[in-house]
Amino acid sequence: MLLAKKLKSESPVTGSVLKLWISVLALIVLLIPRANADWVNLTGAEVAPNIAEIYVTDDGVTIALEIFISDLDTFADLVPDAWYKDPAQITATEDERLTNFGENVLSVIADGQKLPMELRTIDRRFRKKRASPYAGTVDPYSGRRFPSPPEDKRVVFAELYYPFSDGLPETVEFIPPKGEEGRPSASIGMIVFHDEVPVIDFRFFSTNAKLLLDAQDPWFSRFDNSALTRHHRYPRMSFLYAEPYEVRHEALIRVRDAAELVGLERTATALDEAQKDQLIKAAARLIAEKSPMSIDGKSVSPDFDRAAFMRIGLRGLEILAPGDPVNIDAAILGLIWSAPTDGFPKEAAVQWTLYDKNAPEVPGYAIDAAGPFLYTLTQEDPQMVWTNHFKKSPVPAVEEVEARPWADIELPGLSIGLWFVAVGLGIGTIVVTGKFKKASAAVGAATTVAIGFLMLPYAPVAVPRPGLVPAEMANEQAEVLAERLLSNVYRSFDFRGESQVYDRLAMTIDGDLLEEVYLDQRQALRIARAGGAHARVKSVNVSSATPEHIDGTAADFKIRTNWTIVGTVGHWGHIHQRVNSYEADLIISPEAGAWKIIGFEVHEQERLS
Repeated sequence: MLLAKKLKSESPVTGSVLKLWISVLALIVLLIPRANADWVNLTGAEVAPNIAEIYVTDDGVTIALEIFISDLDTFADLVPDAWYKDPAQITATEDERLTNFGENVLSVIADGQKLPMELRTIDRRFRKKRASPYAGTVDPYSGRRFPSPPEDKRVVFAELYYPFSDGLPETVEFIPPKGEEGRPSASIGMIVFHDEVPVIDFRFFSTNAKLLLDAQDPWFSRFDNSALTRHHRYPRMSFLYAEPYEVRHEALIRVRDAAELVGLERTATALDEAQKDQLIKAAARLIAEKSPMSIDGKSVSPDFDRAAFMRIGLRGLEILAPGDPVNIDAAILGLIWSAPTDGFPKEAAVQWTLYDKNAPEVPGYAIDAAGPFLYTLTQEDPQMVWTNHFKKSPVPAVEEVEARPWADIELPGLSIGLWFVAVGLGIGTIVVTGKFKKASAAVGAATTVAIGFLMLPYAPVAVPRPGLVPAEMANEQAEVLAERLLSNVYRSFDFRGESQVYDRLAMTIDGDLLEEVYLDQRQALRIARAGGAHARVKSVNVSSATPEHIDGTAADFKIRTNWTIVGTVGHWGHIHQRVNSYEADLIISPEAGAWKIIGFEVHEQERLS
């Protein structure tokens, strides 16, 4: 329940503020996408009515085909005899139909030779969930609606296999089903893998597509059509983040490249747990040594923050869970180093000096609140520089919220002084002087009193508000106070130093209880970070606040507050954003002239986007 510090004992208050901290942590953690993709494919191919997942290995090509029931006629040769209700509809044997399908419907050609096709599996299923978070929503720029998958989720699933007759060929060409005049007879979205490496993101399979295979390194297999590619195609990337109170260097490097650079001996295609740890430590040391950082012209040695193994999934980079296999050719190692700063520096720079024939150029991104700045890093020009062009900090400062107008009462000090003087002089004169002087004293006292009234606006004196004179607060004032207090709590986590965070939070939350809850919440926040990135609240907007005075106190209030937050987390060149709304009661109390939150209870929370 909501509690006020001055009304309840210490134990219940502690529980109330613990609820506050748990709620605040939840607001921040909810911003973080856990093991989610950091890039979204918006072509619509991933929600096409028909889907072809194509896998190329040393032995052959496997196609996992989802056939939309409305397009079954195009793929009718795959339908087994047992599925026909009327045997009279069968005009050829199953073998004849499958041969025709491989030769004339969905064909695979290896080095100019058409491959035979085997049907390994066919059954009825429901469509896999591949839709992006934007599916069905309206693009605010174009006004068009992003594609969604068909409402009918029923599909026929078929696994097709096209074996190679003489090992891995140099080229493999895929021929989609075609109708009249060579136009595609069905809408098919496709994704292609060489071994476990995705060659492309989801694209529409509407024309012939020739794949050039790299037998030594599947990472570099590619289609001859430059439009058929993948978003994450670089084996190495470097990022320089300039954020309030921190400069970070983040690097992405393919596991195979990292292993070769540090001389990691391996015999299998995947790393075991010991090799993972060995690679992280060795790569972190090497890249830190070969990527010197400077801030405001001074060399700094950033602290190594953390590492994550990732893979390129159907929706971009996905963080691998502990224990997941790490494929040498397909997996990516992400590394993060961090250097704390006092606010924004004037300039920050980092170099990249690890190049070879597979990575003669490395994309670099210098990123701040205004957006990314792209660099092409080479041996001749290995440095990227971020320069502070902000006229003022994009992050508001954390400052105490003054409570004196409610905690104190202003009295007209000069006027009261004059009135006391007038009363004292008048009484004294009447007691010790004669009749004529009595009248003169009365005139003087009256004049002094009148002057006191004229001086009412001047020299006010603030005195503590007595409990019998409760403070009043308008809704508009409550909105401003709630927004400033909530912003203070969120902004405190922008700082990186432990003592910095603690001191900022103490400006807004009852200091007597900070130490008890601080360490647990900071540890929980660090655990919840996505791949080392910190969640940041970009804006706090209070839409309504209704204050209610707490009986028995001078200036304690319960404020029913509705607000939204826009939160972001950025790492490895990508920004995730989430908008949440909340309704909660805040208990605020004036402490040493500043408002402090001493109680908090969330009633509703909703993810808006």
